[in-house]
Amino acid sequence: MECCEIETVLRNLPTTKNIFRGCFVSDKLLLARRVLCRDQDNIFIVLIVGEEDYFLGHFILLYLSADNILTVFDSVAKKYPKINNFLQYLRPKLIRRNVQKIQGANSCVCGIYCILVAVYLSIGLGLTHIIDWFSKTYLKTNDESVYLWFTKRIAKHFVTRRQQLLMCQI
Repeated sequence: MECCEIETVLRNLPTTKNIFRGCFVSDKLLLARRVLCRDQDNIFIVLIVGEEDYFLGHFILLYLSADNILTVFDSVAKKYPKINNFLQYLRPKLIRRNVQKIQGANSCVCGIYCILVAVYLSIGLGLTHIIDWFSKTYLKTNDESVYLWFTKRIAKHFVTRRQQLLMCQI
């Protein structure tokens, strides 16, 4: 999944469209600062980390709630030192991160995990509750489950039939 596809979905879903601010490559976080003005109670952004490439990187989700708690979701549960200054810039009173890896090693569904977590955080579920839905050991099953969730509940509203067929070949 590419950043533009994540943006299309999160900008158009009823629960996320008013609070999603965009996708940003981690080395361009100064641009993200401008869009994070607090004119909304809650804010979502997706960061591309790892590869410094708009198309090849790994996606993580940041959610800053109205009570100034920052939730950092990463489907492979890594920490990225390059974004620490940005996280401190947001001045959250608390930072929550998932510590459980839920995505398989050779998987490319990190963007779909970000969409799923954004949807459920936006309706008030906690990150721990969402992570508990997934297996700690059967990561391939997690990837298949999140992909199935996306195709059945989300993708049919945003992608063409041709794109759906191409996605099934993955």
